[in-house]
Amino acid sequence: MTTFPKSWCFGVGCLAFEYKERPIEFTLGEWAAEVRASLEKISTIDEIDIAVENSQARYKQKASLAEGEVATSSAGAFLTQRFIPQVVGQRISFEISITSRLHEQFIGARKLRAERFRVDVHYAYYGPVAFIACLEPKAARGAGSAAVVLVRKFLADALEKSDGNIRLSVLGPSPFHASFYALPAQVDGEETISRFTWEEGPRAGYRSAAIHYSDLPDASSIDVWKELQWVLADEFSAFYAVMQRRLRRMKNNSLVFQQTEELVAASTAGGFKGWFTRVFKTAARSRGLGLLAMQAQLMTISDDEFAQERLTALPRETRTLGIALEEIKQASTYAETDAVDSALAMVKFLESGRSRDFEVAVIAASTTLGAVAGALAAVIAG
Repeated sequence: MTTFPKSWCFGVGCLAFEYKERPIEFTLGEWAAEVRASLEKISTIDEIDIAVENSQARYKQKASLAEGEVATSSAGAFLTQRFIPQVVGQRISFEISITSRLHEQFIGARKLRAERFRVDVHYAYYGPVAFIACLEPKAARGAGSAAVVLVRKFLADALEKSDGNIRLSVLGPSPFHASFYALPAQVDGEETISRFTWEEGPRAGYRSAAIHYSDLPDASSIDVWKELQWVLADEFSAFYAVMQRRLRRMKNNSLVFQQTEELVAASTAGGFKGWFTRVFKTAARSRGLGLLAMQAQLMTISDDEFAQERLTALPRETRTLGIALEEIKQASTYAETDAVDSALAMVKFLESGRSRDFEVAVIAASTTLGAVAGALAAVIAG
């Protein structure tokens, strides 16, 4: 194992290991064994450690799911991105070497001054969080976020080319838009009372944050690193859960917009065929769109409540540093309502127009039938 430095830079992302071809049924232990086997096929990875609780827990693929990525609601429309298996309390750690000659291929001209990295993936309460640390003291202080990009791209490429059955799945932003630097903290030669404190650093792009730790004599740097991850995991897991919900809303609003456009096209077609379609064939589609739009409204309310609960609860937790709170707040404020508002307005307009067109059709049909009946009566009487 590489000696862990006293000070190190690191970045945060949301990475998960999933099956390329998921079995219909598998245990958590079988999944963990597949992850280990796939990582072992990559020659530059070592020091693999996979901690699995309840390895006999079974997962069964639902018939309605394709590769576990997209779940379809009863309305047949709404999408929910999720990682399979969705586990809590598991941890995957390893070290990886990526030579500098490969850096340009994956991250361009950015200089990391590091070739050795430690990767820790925590399956926290709301989902997986990856912490990636540069293991060389000479690494650039702001290299943490770039290290996430490098490791993410290298690992995804290597796993994809491998004959193993595991792939890397990612939820953005990965990296989290900040670079972190951990270092011992002293004030006038005395150790700080708090185990961890942090301060915002100078900003020339992504945020930078220096995390100071009290350098206890009985704790090694790697022990500090593990403890720091435990402190940070919950708030970053909550951040990515909010981002996951935001992504779902964006996809669903896009679907609402698409169906609104299709309904507009069907309702503005000319000629008798277009009129007939508008009056007699778009009613079900219009009602379906209305339900879809109202579901989107309810989803926005639910997601906002979730984010507000996290923003209220996290600061009360003694181990939370609050580094990601501002990003959680910003992510939760996304509420693109234009598509939903347009859909509901379109449904209302079409319903009122359809009623008038239907009344006209009924009157016209009555008049025509009355004329035909009168003509037949005249013929019969004559």
